Amino acid sequence: MKKSIYQALTTLLMLMLLLTIRIPSFAQADEQRFKIELSISAGEKTAKTLLNSSSISFSRQDVYSLTDSGKSSATDQTTNRAPQLPRDIYLSADASSISSDAMEILAKHKGTLSGTIIVTDAYNQSQVKRIQFSNALLSGYSDQISSYGYNGKPGSVAFSFICKELTVDGVSISP
Repeated sequence: MKKSIYQALTTLLMLMLLLTIRIPSFAQADEQRFKIELSISAGEKTAKTLLNSSSISFSRQDVYSLTDSGKSSATDQTTNRAPQLPRDIYLSADASSISSDAMEILAKHKGTLSGTIIVTDAYNQSQVKRIQFSNALLSGYSDQISSYGYNGKPGSVAFSFICKELTVDGVSISP
């Protein structure tokens, strides 16, 4: 009887040890569950780079100001209407680092850009989201270097575009 209790406790301890070793590895695997890849084109040049994140924003302020223009104190003197925000779509992204080909396009190309961001689920390799943009201009770029690592790299890169045309999963976004 004493021997069977000892065997049961040993088995239970081994199981607990295995679970404590496996659980953190599942949590770490989930941190990088999605692969986000940017493909950017300028003229004949195309480059790809991995991203950490991406976001889209736009404003329909002018549509709302038509119904609410009487409440605004800041008005345009010629039309007596509230000033309007540009009707652009903003696409921003950040990465641990970017490929040298993508860096060359962002640094040297002064005209419009087009590209695609594809989000893939690493577990089953299925495409989760597809963002396509065109007629875009680089509006900002930031490259940070740090003594602390960021996903195994010594810094991070952030950039943003002003887009005239953007599609998310086949749905055209119009501000």
